[in-house]
Amino acid sequence: MFGLIAAAYALLSDADVRRAQRRRPGSQFVASTVHGMGHLLNRHLRRMSERFEECDAFDAETLWSLRRRLAELADPELIAIYPHGDGRSPRRVNGTAAQRPADATLHAVQRDGLCHEVVLALVHHLAEETRASLLASGGGSALPLLPTRHHEEHHEEGGEEEGTAAAAEGERSRVFSEYRSQVSCQQCHTGAVAAAWRDATLPPPLPVDPVEPGRERLRSCDYQADPPC
Repeated sequence: MFGLIAAAYALLSDADVRRAQRRRPGSQFVASTVHGMGHLLNRHLRRMSERFEECDAFDAETLWSLRRRLAELADPELIAIYPHGDGRSPRRVNGTAAQRPADATLHAVQRDGLCHEVVLALVHHLAEETRASLLASGGGSALPLLPTRHHEEHHEEGGEEEGTAAAAEGERSRVFSEYRSQVSCQQCHTGAVAAAWRDATLPPPLPVDPVEPGRERLRSCDYQADPPC
């Protein structure tokens, strides 16, 4: 897919280490709005390679395959530098692609979330040398730019039978839950999180169950949990 890339992990450069240790991006990578963030970071991506294309040009299945491949190229030493709870830490990549929603609008939400995740993995999970080799490889696959819009979940009422409405609501909830976890990068790249789009970041871990400590992890367990899952 990406051409031939060395199987061994590249040695981390000083730039890799400094960037991983820095909790906040430099001012040249920060915008005041989600829309502005997308345009700003896309300019940086286009300077890296001509292989970047608009997120709308991809489908969720292709993006999932890209994300899976980038997970295989991720450098564990680089990822280990990120402090616990850092939004750049990788999410688990399931062995099978997420089910594509039947609703076209929800598919767009799913696609945009995956574009965020692919870009995050490319920029923050690969060593500089590996990323450069990937981008320079001839005949490689196209890569997505960041979306410049943010999706908000809206609950629709009426117009459907009870069973159909419940299934549609369940699918909507699943897609948006995944989406919110994928766009948490907006917290750092747009400065302070504004109340109007607070869903751009992950929710805090569930409180410890007072009766059966640890039971809350059966419901929600991500990299923010302390101690780690």
